[in-house]
Amino acid sequence: MQALMDLHTHTVASVHAYSTLTENAREAKKNGLEILGVSDHGYGMPHTTLPEYWHNIKVIPPYLEGVRILKGIEMNLYDMEGTLYEEELLDKVDYVIASLHLNTFKDDPNAISDYTDVYVHALERYPQITIIGHPDDGHIPLDYERFVKACKEHHVAVEMNCSSLMPGAYRKNARENQKAYLELCREYDVPVIIDSDAHMSVHVGVFDRAYEVLSELDYPTENVVNFSWGRLEELLGRAL
Repeated sequence: MQALMDLHTHTVASVHAYSTLTENAREAKKNGLEILGVSDHGYGMPHTTLPEYWHNIKVIPPYLEGVRILKGIEMNLYDMEGTLYEEELLDKVDYVIASLHLNTFKDDPNAISDYTDVYVHALERYPQITIIGHPDDGHIPLDYERFVKACKEHHVAVEMNCSSLMPGAYRKNARENQKAYLELCREYDVPVIIDSDAHMSVHVGVFDRAYEVLSELDYPTENVVNFSWGRLEELLGRAL
């Protein structure tokens, strides 16, 4: 299998990442990718991008180092109503990854046993959401069947996050959780996308651990966005 794209990557603009966009693009080219999405953290996460970053994102060229560049954002789900902290940026980017990070979440995590409503409400409110980022963290429990059905209804891809699968990753039971929602994505025909969530260029397009999970499940590659420009264009709702 040769993936053609990696849409969840970070640059030094996210502050806690360590490579430039050009360095990421070079690594993407080396690893056989044709499309690279830059999706730095929105400013709802403390100590990451500034609003000025998003006001000037137009300067990023459509190709860099021979790789098609898409301008995305990882937005922060902020509360149980599914509010996106940076919603004023929804129409300024090519795609939106909506993610829940407990360090940016307004409501008390000690009082919440199921976060499914966060995602369901967000998908109902924001048709611009393209991908749900790392819904695999056992610290953020979900009803995966209800979650996957909502993604199907709103034509949103579910992410296989490779950072979650790395040894020592802080996300809880990620491998088991990914297997659980992959089986539901297969059942309900919901698109899956593999993303590195790279915070350094050496991880861009490195999907070996995700491939292992797919192989264990004998998962159909035609349901994985990464292997087809056409599937990505279908997800984005436009030609590239």
